Order: sequence, then C-alpha cells, then structure tokens
Amino acid sequence: MKQFVDFVDEALKLCLERKEIYPTVGMFDSIEKQLAYLKAVLISEETDRTRLSKIVVGVYAVREFDDSDP
Repeated sequence: MKQFVDFVDEALKLCLERKEIYPTVGMFDSIEKQLAYLKAVLISEETDRTRLSKIVVGVYAVREFDDSDP
C-alpha cells in the first residue's frame, strides 16, 4: 500500500509545482483535490469511496500533458 501512497504523493508534488507555474489553469485545482481524496482513501482517512468512480485525473493526463512531462 505504501507504494501507492508514495505514487500519489509524487503526483501531488508535481501538481503543486504545475499550479505555481500556471496558477490560472483550473485543471490543477481539480487534479489536486482528486489526488488528495485518493490519498485519504488509501490511508483510510476517508471512508466514503463513492467518488472513486468520478476521478478523471487520467483523462486530464492523456489530453493535456506533453510527452516530455515526467
């Protein structure tokens, strides 16, 4: 489980870095909230799992990020 939490933490870090560079891009707010929710589920701080099916971070990644992104 720790590897998943570490992966989400890294994604959050990258998201926050992007938000600093592009503060007016609302997509990063959405991604940050979704990743924070996912982490809360993974570490059992959040028991309501109904929103898991609504996570669209992958859709953003496919549509918006360049091939050169980490």
